[in-house]
Amino acid sequence: MTDQAERTRSTDGRLRSVAARLQARAVSWPVIIVVGAAASAIALLLGWAFGPDFDFFDLRIYYKAVSYWLDGHDIYDYWQSDPVNVRLGYTYPPVAAVLMAPMATLPVEVAAWTTAAATALAGFTCVWICLRAAQPRVPANAWQLSWAGLITIVAFQSQPLVQTLAYGQVNVYLALLVLADAFVLMPRRSKWTGVGVGLAMAIKLTPGIFLLYFLVNKRWRAMITAAITAAGVTLLAACVAPTETWRYFTDLIFSSNRVGFLDDTMNQSINGLLARASATGEPSRLLWVGLSAVVLVVGVVLASHQVKTGDRL
Repeated sequence: MTDQAERTRSTDGRLRSVAARLQARAVSWPVIIVVGAAASAIALLLGWAFGPDFDFFDLRIYYKAVSYWLDGHDIYDYWQSDPVNVRLGYTYPPVAAVLMAPMATLPVEVAAWTTAAATALAGFTCVWICLRAAQPRVPANAWQLSWAGLITIVAFQSQPLVQTLAYGQVNVYLALLVLADAFVLMPRRSKWTGVGVGLAMAIKLTPGIFLLYFLVNKRWRAMITAAITAAGVTLLAACVAPTETWRYFTDLIFSSNRVGFLDDTMNQSINGLLARASATGEPSRLLWVGLSAVVLVVGVVLASHQVKTGDRL
């Protein structure tokens, strides 16, 4: 027992020594970029080897819809047959279509794997931003960088992130825009705080929930900047696609069936839950709004409490 205890103490001592040396070693941006690229490549390869089939299902819809649009058609008229949802089309706002347009100039496989690589690298950047936000007063060091690489590799083997890779979705890019706003620009009191959330809102409406993050932090200017950014970028897209922009915001924005059946088990929203509980599959809108309001209030109260305790992360 004594020998075992001695060996355990010796191992613990060596680990503490290694950790101390890594914490004392500062890292430069070139080193961070190299480690980030390596961790992202490993995460991508492991996800491809052991995760679901990388068929890039969603990205192929984006690719075909954008190509259809660039050929002179309305992007929201594009649809393709689907064995589960009967038919699927393009559901993002016009801003996203404008940003996705360049990929239609590439072969679809090149566009898909370039997107996957960029997604993995964006994921590493999200992890790095969060780790730095957790220790804002500690200089960037090799210990943090080692953890960032390891967390990235492990995280991309989890269902949400490996599915994002496999489907070719844009979720990680949106997360990066929000995190950059909250933990890079806002702590520096940058006048550009809010641009990231605003751009994410314009690409996919749901990041608008993070306006409440600025609200509980009492960052009124950031809220206004986010709203102006979203509106401004949308207006710029309207100059390129006026018909599609008008159609989207006056009609299609209210058509949730364009992304699949409401009662599909993959739909984990409150409305999806109510649809599955309803005999007709058409839930009460009043109940939906009421439950959503409860969740919203609870979320704001909890977020406000965390901010007051200093835990913005």
